[in-house]
Amino acid sequence: MVKFIYYLMLCSISLLCCCGEKNYMPEDNKPTNGSIIISSSTLPIENNLINNSNMIQFGTKTNTNRATTLTADEEEKFNVLKSGFDIILKHMENELKDHKANIKPLFEYHVEEYENILSKYPGFIEWLSNNPQKKKELVNAFTYFYDFLNDQRIKQSSTFTNKQLLTNTLNCKLKAYQKSNAQCNDNNYAYNNNSVRNFKGNIYSVFLQLLTEINTKNTNEEIFEAIIQDILLKPDSVIASLIGTDRLEAMIRREKLNDNQEKGLDFLKKAFINFINADYMLYTFLMFSENEIKETLDHIYSELSKCSGNDVKQDTFKNAIKNYFNIISSKKLDEFKYKVTSGC
Repeated sequence: MVKFIYYLMLCSISLLCCCGEKNYMPEDNKPTNGSIIISSSTLPIENNLINNSNMIQFGTKTNTNRATTLTADEEEKFNVLKSGFDIILKHMENELKDHKANIKPLFEYHVEEYENILSKYPGFIEWLSNNPQKKKELVNAFTYFYDFLNDQRIKQSSTFTNKQLLTNTLNCKLKAYQKSNAQCNDNNYAYNNNSVRNFKGNIYSVFLQLLTEINTKNTNEEIFEAIIQDILLKPDSVIASLIGTDRLEAMIRREKLNDNQEKGLDFLKKAFINFINADYMLYTFLMFSENEIKETLDHIYSELSKCSGNDVKQDTFKNAIKNYFNIISSKKLDEFKYKVTSGC
């Protein structure tokens, strides 16, 4: 009966095609440059009936980027990020001009690097503008560092915006004004933190590293992924060394860990709780590479699962973790899963 219906539909469609004009495709929709357009009528009847709804949905996804818009807060964060880029790019332009004028020669690898970054950067920014979802993802990854800068602004009671503070901070670093210009040491004018060595230099390094990814990657997609994964969200990056333990932990939990690994981290924190320097111990652990962190937390969760309901063994495991980090001053994790077990 079903086959009979298919045959009947096939005959009906064939009749319609034969009676119509040969040119079924409007002029505006004809493929160009060798492209191929497959009409749904060229597919087998069974597939056409089953997948018709999916094919219609595919057609409606062409405007996805148009529907993605950034909030005012996200636009502000992106503008801060871009302002940091712009300051360093302007510095690169000036360095190249001085080099070509024989005022201040550069090493050849710097010349190639600066020229490459300056030539590829506009295309990357345009690509982001045409891909608002990517732009939003970049802003979300930058948020951890932005929030750190904003907290610093609040601590300093600055009346400047983060964009103004960042611009002044980078200019102070590039012009080496920290010692010769009192304005650069003014908390209202630039980011300052006397408890962190080379504070302005570290902030500068973040943006320089981000731009360096433009030089080392070939495509905009590769640049985008490297900026996010290798710098903004990397546990052992310059950013991680600045933002502090709580924000670093929040970033790693949200961006890197699965549920079991989070439970492993919870147990690790319990093992550190009696340390006088518990915060430092946790921070040291979180500064390991992503793979080392995940492997260690997977092991902790696995051992913890074996001791479910056995509080005595869990306490023994907790002490083993504590002793490992207390005795091994180098804090290496390569032997952790072999030397630290629950005994369950």
